[in-house]
Amino acid sequence: MIRLAAFKVHQHDPLGLLIQADTRGVYTHAALEIDRGKHTIIEAYYPKVRQRDLAPNELKDENGTDLIDFYTVTGLSEQQEAAALAFANEALQHSTTYSIIDLLRFSPFLRVFIGEAKDTDPSCFCSMFFFRCMLAAGIQLLNCHAYEVDPYRLTWSTLLQKHSQ
Repeated sequence: MIRLAAFKVHQHDPLGLLIQADTRGVYTHAALEIDRGKHTIIEAYYPKVRQRDLAPNELKDENGTDLIDFYTVTGLSEQQEAAALAFANEALQHSTTYSIIDLLRFSPFLRVFIGEAKDTDPSCFCSMFFFRCMLAAGIQLLNCHAYEVDPYRLTWSTLLQKHSQ
């Protein structure tokens, strides 16, 4: 069963502090976990969507504290999971690009200068990618556009249930 991986720390990500400061949230990154055993994820990460296995030091710090929280999608059917995975795999095949400009739009000040995002642009940032995977499965996690969802606000969905690793 797929899950949301919500990162409190995303190693080697220069945008992590900016994301936390701008969103005032605990999470800096979001990914679609597709294999719990290997902790394989598909994520939107600069420069494009990629698939990889999480390293043990990404899951817990040296004190054993969780660095990633995992959330399941309540009521997710096999057909919906297949649709979400198909969307994610298509993004991998087409090398969907990461959108730094959309990430900067979290700041109302910057939106004045760079304008609003559009739902029609295929490029995306991390939480936008997870949100779109769920939309492809017919699941509206929050009443908003995909480009409005940061990693922290993504976890506000009542359809997501936090679980241990």
